[in-house]
Amino acid sequence: MKQQVTICRMLLLLIIGVGCNRETTVDEETVSVTFSTVCEGNHSARAWGDASLVNTLTVGVFNSRLEELFRSTFPVRSGSAEVNLRLGKGQTYHFVFWAYCSSGSLYDLSSLTDIRMGTSHHIRQWSDAEQGDAFYAVKKDMTVNHAITQLITLTRPLAQVNVGTTGSQLPTVLTVGNLPTVFHPLTGTVDTAADITWHFEGCPSETFVADGTSYTRLALAYLLAPLEETTVSCQVETSDGEQTEVQCFPVVQVQANHRTTIAGPLTRKTGSTE
Repeated sequence: MKQQVTICRMLLLLIIGVGCNRETTVDEETVSVTFSTVCEGNHSARAWGDASLVNTLTVGVFNSRLEELFRSTFPVRSGSAEVNLRLGKGQTYHFVFWAYCSSGSLYDLSSLTDIRMGTSHHIRQWSDAEQGDAFYAVKKDMTVNHAITQLITLTRPLAQVNVGTTGSQLPTVLTVGNLPTVFHPLTGTVDTAADITWHFEGCPSETFVADGTSYTRLALAYLLAPLEETTVSCQVETSDGEQTEVQCFPVVQVQANHRTTIAGPLTRKTGSTE
């Protein structure tokens, strides 16, 4: 009989102990953390898209061991978003901010420390290509001791490549070789090179100006690129349904937050025999 009483007392103590632990977690003191974010591109002479399709900001919150605790999404309007969080007082956090077009499927966000780009894309409207535009920022080692409000500026981790012709628009396949496919926001580095292909067919006629010359657009692509200038290879394949032409550009310079243009007489004008 004594043995049964002892067991019951032990069970009672365990139940009481578990209950106390839950109350401690619920009562953990939290404070308000607010980030005002703005997407900022390179405002030099190298033109950019207007980022009007960027409509979602995902914020990943990490602990001091770089383990993702949770993530939240916020609407982006005119390049800006307000982030409101409640976090544990006295704790240290890291943050990853990724602003993008939620309708696009260019990036795999399963891990916000290793953002991946797909290797094959089909573009039928120029807006489909613009859905590849994205911005990021990181905030490291923030210890939350009181309410915080901060401004966060996001920049593109991407290079933009435009392909234009002085001839007529034709269905085009752009293949970029030796291109990084994984971006690590916390370190700002890229790796895992592969060939990535964009297929452009049925896009409406559009022109752009480079160095004072107007070109008909054949391709528009956003590429993951390092902060320092690097080189990739590009292949432009055009077809009029009867004849296919392939033109190779073995050394093309790209850099994050910069635009690269490949342009010239890449196609003939409609009706020309030259």
